[in-house]
Amino acid sequence: MAGGSDHLAVLATYSAAVRPTSILALGGAGGFSGARFWRVETEAGPFCLRRWPADYPGRAELRFIHAVLRRAREQGFCLAPVPLKASEGQTYVSLGGHLWELSAWMPGKADFAASPTEPRLMAAAACLAEFHRAVEDFSWPGPSASAGTTPGEGPSPGIAHRLVILREWLSVRARHLDEALARPAAWPQMARRAERVLRLLPRAAPAVYDQLASVQRHRVPLQPCVGDVWHDHVLYKGDRVSGLVDFGSMRWDNVSCDLARLLGSLAGSNRSLWEAGMSAYETVRPVSEAERALVNAFDMSGLLLGALNWASWTILDGCVFEEPGVVLQRMDGLMARSRRLQFKSPTGGAWFCNCVCSWRIEPLGARLFQERKSMSNLNPSKILTRLFVAALVALWSVPRLPSSIWGRRGSETVRCRPSSPGRKTAIKPGCSSRPPWSPAGTSIRSPEAGADSNANQARQVLAPSRSWTVQAHPSPQVKVEAVLRQHQRRVA
Repeated sequence: MAGGSDHLAVLATYSAAVRPTSILALGGAGGFSGARFWRVETEAGPFCLRRWPADYPGRAELRFIHAVLRRAREQGFCLAPVPLKASEGQTYVSLGGHLWELSAWMPGKADFAASPTEPRLMAAAACLAEFHRAVEDFSWPGPSASAGTTPGEGPSPGIAHRLVILREWLSVRARHLDEALARPAAWPQMARRAERVLRLLPRAAPAVYDQLASVQRHRVPLQPCVGDVWHDHVLYKGDRVSGLVDFGSMRWDNVSCDLARLLGSLAGSNRSLWEAGMSAYETVRPVSEAERALVNAFDMSGLLLGALNWASWTILDGCVFEEPGVVLQRMDGLMARSRRLQFKSPTGGAWFCNCVCSWRIEPLGARLFQERKSMSNLNPSKILTRLFVAALVALWSVPRLPSSIWGRRGSETVRCRPSSPGRKTAIKPGCSSRPPWSPAGTSIRSPEAGADSNANQARQVLAPSRSWTVQAHPSPQVKVEAVLRQHQRRVA
């Protein structure tokens, strides 16, 4: 922790109107980010002094957050604290390797769980919609960690990020966590929960992956979003929302990420409360069908990835929290909601294209041995049975090549047909195609034609030992021959 008098030095940089008459140290105030808080009593009223963690946010990110909060206040939204300017004109102070800010103390308590009624949830949803409307036309000229700086439409950065994280878990991180759990646990209670999360992963990941892949190309409005608006960050006075706090996760995204986070935290698995919250939000700001689909994707993926992140932070990273009991409660809440969901088998094929065709079939069967017993303690017949089941799952998962694939060659529509088995082929410049089972947006395209980021993944989908006849439609048939690269061996 910083020196004991650092907070006094920071307060001295503000005007005399906010000179403290008393100061109460609050520690982390129940949070997990590493921030520290003080309640500062002054003649002008109570204020909140916050010391941000040393690693995040940086100066640029904090300026972005403060600018959004000022914009919300200028548009009449008064339920979010706006940081005061210090003597040097900045809305933050840098001291002791940390950034500090001082803002008005927001009244009320985060006590929705004590009285989880429909009017209170609707008040929170409407409050969030009012914040979104207040900053929907915000533009930011300076650098920030956000995906965009001006209002507009595009794919959700949050959906793309979650797809990346899920792939990391399936390819690397799950194995690392499994190996860590094989060693003596420093926190046995969390280790047991982490084992349950790993058992859930092979059942839940296909559905989560396909849902994320199905919406990753949706073009939706992008704007500043709170990023982490949940139960403990919504303050109430009775049934009325008195404030929103903690904007440290603010980023540029679609409002669906906030809506899913809020309703998932307050409504849980109660569908009537979900619908009430959506209706209250739409009285202030309409929600499109694409945004509704994103809300579902954010909520479902948040349950799985949230539980995995807690397991990673505590088991792999060795993070220590001030209130371990609260961490266990958070983990239990995520797992309880996850168990109520019915994870259906994927139908879009994105899961199979990405895992099976890339020789990643271990998520489909590796957890068959999740009981963590040694091979010597297992009955040989059980071992053979489980291996047989894993082989069946893998064979069932491999997609069949279609008789023809429609794509585009330049500005023409083309049809690619298998021909001359045994010859290695590839696509010449200007020809692309997307197999029906591949993720949306995937295309086969040669480097000379400007390959997109999914080209390598898509090349692995087509059989490397097939020749393809490309027929322009309705123009005469055109044959294109070249070489498709072989699958790279999967790195163990």
